[in-house]
Amino acid sequence: MRRRLVRWRERTRAVARDHPFLLSLIVLLLVVIPGFLRLEQIQRQACHAGNEARANQIDLWTYIIAKSAPPKAKRTEAQQAQIDGLNERLHDIFAPRKCA
Repeated sequence: MRRRLVRWRERTRAVARDHPFLLSLIVLLLVVIPGFLRLEQIQRQACHAGNEARANQIDLWTYIIAKSAPPKAKRTEAQQAQIDGLNERLHDIFAPRKCA
């Protein structure tokens, strides 16, 4: 068993010495590519977290607009149009991003 291990080590060293491109390719496949896959997963999670934060901003600003506006019964058409415009703009600004 020990002889096999020694022979295997000798062979791998010879291959690494004689074929550096092959060694680079192996390192690329074993180290770099899984790192890119993890990076993609982290970016997707960050995107979803950003969408949650945007939804919370919409809730917060909708609440602030509702509390600062006059009651619905006392609003004029101009005030209601302004509130509707603010809410529409708010949903445009904080629209969720596609996390595909």
